[in-house]
Amino acid sequence: MSDVFLSYSRKDMDIMQKMRDVLGKAGLDVWTDQELEPGTPAWQSAISNAIEEARCVVVLLSPEAKTSKWVLREIGYAEDWELRIFPILVRGGERESVPLLLIDRQRLDLRDNNFDAGIHQLTSALQRWLGAEGSASEIEITRERDMPERYEKRPEFWRHLIERSKGRTRLFADISPSSDYYMGTGAGKSGLKFHYYIYVRRAVLDLYIDAKNYTLNKQYFDKLYNERDQIEAEFGHPLDWRRLDDNRASRIVFALDGSDGLATPKSWDALQDRMIDSMIKLDKVLRPRIQNL
Repeated sequence: MSDVFLSYSRKDMDIMQKMRDVLGKAGLDVWTDQELEPGTPAWQSAISNAIEEARCVVVLLSPEAKTSKWVLREIGYAEDWELRIFPILVRGGERESVPLLLIDRQRLDLRDNNFDAGIHQLTSALQRWLGAEGSASEIEITRERDMPERYEKRPEFWRHLIERSKGRTRLFADISPSSDYYMGTGAGKSGLKFHYYIYVRRAVLDLYIDAKNYTLNKQYFDKLYNERDQIEAEFGHPLDWRRLDDNRASRIVFALDGSDGLATPKSWDALQDRMIDSMIKLDKVLRPRIQNL
């Protein structure tokens, strides 16, 4: 999982590289597609996976970015995954550089020799958003003004799910509901966790492998992947195996297709039952293998 996904036009490559380097020196894990061939199926797959794995998205706004179908798709996909988006104006006027999707979002202006001051403000805002310490007096581009309804729905959704789990599994029994889009619990080995994820229009489960060591994480993933056929047969469904060679962590993912997510409260009971049943199966299939890693 990366801290930041950088969305940009290739016309802004120099600015992107400078921003990537500054954020990297500040300790943030930044993902870009610079090493990939644009437009290829592998590139498109890498983009979608990287957005799903990111904690937030920084979009460099310019005239070329506004007219780039790929930048617009990345913004749309990030919104679909409910990621926090940080719009950064780097070139051009507001009218020619800001897409309709972001017209009502507070923006940080790095034009007209404002880069050094602006990138400091952006770094502080990202660190606050990602949980690091920051100065409350600096520009607040992460504020939760007009917080979406989903932030209010998530604690209620998690409370109901935990309540419906009682008598069926002890997994997540000691977890407190929050407004986060995910809820995690230990999977039997340090650094490995089972997660529920709830979005407006989808629900997902995973085993998240992050033992704080790249090599060890990939070894764990590869050992489980070697049993892929048997694991999927026991689980009863195909799984999405994400080694994520560009990231420290790896994931084994199951998406509940056809679910309405948070969008339809009247369907929550059925969705939560599916999530709980699937998590019980995932735990049953993977935990013994995890303990033998």
